[in-house]
Amino acid sequence: TSTGTASATDACDSNPTVTHSDTLTGTDIIRTWTATDSCGNSVNCPQNIEVSDIQDPVISCPSDAAVECGVSTDPAATGSATATDNVGVTSTTHSDTSVPGCGTSSVITRTWTASDAEGNSADCNQTITVADSIAPTALCQDVTVQLTASGQATITAAAVDNGSSDTCGGVTLAVSADTFSCDDLGDNAVQLTVTDDCGNAASPCAATVHV
Repeated sequence: TSTGTASATDACDSNPTVTHSDTLTGTDIIRTWTATDSCGNSVNCPQNIEVSDIQDPVISCPSDAAVECGVSTDPAATGSATATDNVGVTSTTHSDTSVPGCGTSSVITRTWTASDAEGNSADCNQTITVADSIAPTALCQDVTVQLTASGQATITAAAVDNGSSDTCGGVTLAVSADTFSCDDLGDNAVQLTVTDDCGNAASPCAATVHV
């Protein structure tokens, strides 16, 4: 009904019998049609039916994911695609394209591809957002500075920093006071502000500048 049926005529039999038998050769079917009349006379003809897989697999991507920087984006953590195929999926692979953001944040487009043995394939995309929402850590240290002959002394923010850091990138340091004079002899309280590349700021830490 899908690939056609042989027909036959006969000089003495108005309705000869038509049958068929199949032989599988590789991926092809050789269908031999046989017409037989009422007296047992018969004749054959072959039909070649090529069987091929032209249907793509059906693929389903995992849900989009959001992770904090420093957390794994491997499929074990963010999910894997699933796929089905009429003759079987031979491989499911992925490739990533990343658009960088601030610090080490980024947006990853993960393209999943499912393939079958005949080279048919199907794709789907998963978006993985790598965010930086965690503030850095501010660490201060006390310092001593000597006034110059002109009665002035300056410090940098780095002078009172004691290893402030961020898990997702670099930090920017700022100090509440960086210039001192004869009026500031003794201990002076300053605050160190630490900001990461995505604008997250740590609670300022206090340091003493002894002039």
